Amino acid sequence: KPLLKGERQALVERAHRAADLAAAAGDGVDRAGDQAGGREAALALLREGDASTWLPYDTPGAVRRFLRHWQPRLGVLMETEVWPNLVQACRRAGVPLCLLNARMSERSFRHYQLLRGLWRELAARGVPRHIAAISEADAARYAFFFGQDRVS
Repeated sequence: KPLLKGERQALVERAHRAADLAAAAGDGVDRAGDQAGGREAALALLREGDASTWLPYDTPGAVRRFLRHWQPRLGVLMETEVWPNLVQACRRAGVPLCLLNARMSERSFRHYQLLRGLWRELAARGVPRHIAAISEADAARYAFFFGQDRVS
């Protein structure tokens, strides 16, 4: 369903705040996998009513249990983390999703075109609600699948 102008603005503002949290988490990422320092910095930015947690493996049962437990009002996916089971379960549960720091290389774009029908179906169902790309080139590639009105 379409968002009213005020709802869309609130969603985008909340998603951008989530991006700030993610950026803080990224500041402490050790490429060997230790994210503790950055995660602590991100958690310090949370406001009352916010939660930050790790996502489950993208299996139907794990995602279903995750959504039942957390009952999120907004899901924020980062970079290229568009997981099929998570996306479908959030759509069914009415949880709007945003994709932040979105990137799609030219090579990935060619591969995604093989699944053009899937992306267009998701777009027709309003998923994701907003995509904040990291560059104009990435925005153009996402707009090809999801429409310009959802991409910034």
